[in-house]
Amino acid sequence: MIQIILGSLLLSLIHVLLPSHWLPLVALSRAEKWTRSQTLQYTLLLGLAHVLSTVGLGIVLGLIGKRLASELEFFAHLLSPLLLIILGLVYFSLNSHHDHHEHLPSEKELRRLKPRTVLLTMAAAMFFSPCLEIESYFLSAGAFGNSTIAAVAGIYTFITVIGMLLLVNFTLSGLHRLNLHFMEHHEKRITGTVLILTGVIGFFAG
Repeated sequence: MIQIILGSLLLSLIHVLLPSHWLPLVALSRAEKWTRSQTLQYTLLLGLAHVLSTVGLGIVLGLIGKRLASELEFFAHLLSPLLLIILGLVYFSLNSHHDHHEHLPSEKELRRLKPRTVLLTMAAAMFFSPCLEIESYFLSAGAFGNSTIAAVAGIYTFITVIGMLLLVNFTLSGLHRLNLHFMEHHEKRITGTVLILTGVIGFFAG
């Protein structure tokens, strides 16, 4: 169970740091001359929209994992870690400099829209692009019961929403300049590594 919690924590941190999750908000804030308060309110709404779809799908997968665990005794100790490793290998092999994890439309795309539709467009983009990588942890969490599913959901929700708010706020303040070029171009490789390590640890922890 510990490896599932730690894995979901690491993956949530990796994803919230990616500029594609929050940097377009900063650019739009400056272009549309939003106040800091408005920008943070919009960030909160978009973060919650993203979390809603990701956690909603995750809970469904977690319940499936719970059922599998009750019907297949080896699910938690063998099948679940194996699924994490396989998914990790897939992500690792998919890494490409031209294949990034995008959620928000680009500033150029959004500037074509009327100001009133910008927020709704961004919210829809975030809602309909859940982080599929974290879903594997919900499936594995199901083997350990509802409390572990809730823990993964809580970790992902807290890190995503608070992380987006902090990163947008710090960037607007000009106090925080992160060089995330490496993470942006190697996201799938990093994600794959975390999934593989979680699965390997799961074999021994089981």
